[in-house]
Amino acid sequence: MNETIANRIRGVIFGQALGDALGEGVEFLSKPQIEQYYPKGLKEPLQDLRWLRWTDDTAQMLCILDSLLSQKRVDVLNIAAHFHHWAETDGRGIGNTVYSVVHDPDFLEKPHEVAQRFWENSWRQAAANGAVMRTSALGIWEYPFPDKVKYNAEEVCKITHADPRYTLKAMGAGFWALQYAESWDDGVLKVLEEGGDADTNAAVAGALLGARFGGDRISQTWVEKLRNVGELERRAQQVIAVAQQWS
Repeated sequence: MNETIANRIRGVIFGQALGDALGEGVEFLSKPQIEQYYPKGLKEPLQDLRWLRWTDDTAQMLCILDSLLSQKRVDVLNIAAHFHHWAETDGRGIGNTVYSVVHDPDFLEKPHEVAQRFWENSWRQAAANGAVMRTSALGIWEYPFPDKVKYNAEEVCKITHADPRYTLKAMGAGFWALQYAESWDDGVLKVLEEGGDADTNAAVAGALLGARFGGDRISQTWVEKLRNVGELERRAQQVIAVAQQWS
C-alpha cells in the first residue's frame, strides 16, 4: 500500500481520538469563558496535561471500526449490537439521543425504525451531533469509492439519528479547519478555543486534519499521553491491512 495512504488512515484514527480527548476539559465552555480562563490560549495548558482519554465520540467510532473489521462490511445490526454493548458496559459521556434509542427494547432488531420513531416523537426536533461525531471510520472504509462511503455513513448515522439534516456546526468546524489550518495542532487548537461542544467539534476536525496531514504530523507528545493508545495502533494496523484490497 502507498505509505501516504497508510499514514493518512492512522491520521484519521489518532486525529479523532486526540481531538476528542483534548476537547473534554473545555467541553461546553463558551468562547468568552475560555478567553477568561486561558488568556494566553489553550496550547500550554493542554501540553501540561499528564494524560488524555477519549470520550463517547471516539468510543462509538471504535464500535463501528470493530464491527467493520470483524464483519468486513457495513452490518447495521452488528454495529447496533456494538453500540448497545458499549452503552451497557461503559457508556461514559453518552448523549440523550443515543441513550434513549439504544435502550429501546426493539433496538437490536430494528435500529433504524427505533431511531425514526424517537425522532418523530420529538416532533422532528432531535438533531443532536451524536451520529456525525463517530463517522470518521466510515471515511476510511472503502475510501476509493465515494458513493459507498456516503451510503455507509448514512446507514450508520441512521442507527440512532434519523434527522436528515445531521449536524451542521460540528461539520462546519471541521471543514473550516480543513481549509484554513496550517497544521494539525493549529487547526484543532483554534476549533477548541471557539468553545461549545469542544470534544465533538475537535474530534471531527481532528479526523479531517489527520487525513490531510497524516498521523506523523500530529503532535506525538500528545499522542503518547493518550490512555489506551495501543488500542488505536492495533486497529490502525488492522485497517491498513484490510485497505490493501482497495488500493
